[in-house]
Amino acid sequence: MKFILIALTLGAVTAGTNAWTFNACGQIFDGDGNRACTRKSCNAGQNIDYDVGFFQSCTLRTYADAACSIENGISSRDWDHTLGQHIAAFDIRDC
Repeated sequence: MKFILIALTLGAVTAGTNAWTFNACGQIFDGDGNRACTRKSCNAGQNIDYDVGFFQSCTLRTYADAACSIENGISSRDWDHTLGQHIAAFDIRDC
């Protein structure tokens, strides 16, 4: 009985949260599913922070160009990172 109660409580808590949150050099993006190519310029030396919800598998990809064709970063796990190079856009896939 305790296990069922714990499972129901955990399910209720995680149901109200986002699948992912991406703090791109001070601007916060979040969602429950995939996100198409989104322009967001961040310079080398700035910080990004990607958090994936518990039991989620969404993958962040960053790009050197605004058309999302030159990939320069990828993570499917939590990622707190100081950029070594400029990013111009990102997308979220595989949610």
